[in-house]
Amino acid sequence: MDSPAPPTPPSRIKIIHAGFFRTGTNSLATAYQILGFKTCHGLFQALEANPWVEIERAAEAKWPDLPGAPSPPRAPWTRADWDALWGRHYDVVTDISSPFTRELIAAYPDAKVVVVQRTLTSGGTATARWCLTGAWAGRTTGRWRWRPCRCCSGS
Repeated sequence: MDSPAPPTPPSRIKIIHAGFFRTGTNSLATAYQILGFKTCHGLFQALEANPWVEIERAAEAKWPDLPGAPSPPRAPWTRADWDALWGRHYDVVTDISSPFTRELIAAYPDAKVVVVQRTLTSGGTATARWCLTGAWAGRTTGRWRWRPCRCCSGS
């Protein structure tokens, strides 16, 4: 007699932290851990095996026009896909999941969503450096002149 398959463990994502890198995610990820949440944060997993192949597949599904994306395009990700990537392992997802915030909100409608808004001045020069694009804007006195992206320039 065949025994029934074990039940699928429930997903754990309780908090979707919708913040890109350098927007306070490290501080808040530490706070989530202090509060007892198992947290997926890019800096915490830097030395562990991150599921980069799966993240790339999620990106290809979200943006099918990416250079090198498969043809035909990947199907949009489902709750089962997100569960396999993060949902069965973590209570909180932060910076590394931020490009997929809308998809995660749809997949986990009961999760709380945390959005941190920072102005460029409150973020200091680290955030400014992160947002700067290396687009060539000409040469002045033998140095590169950097042009800020739209989020930094206020336009």
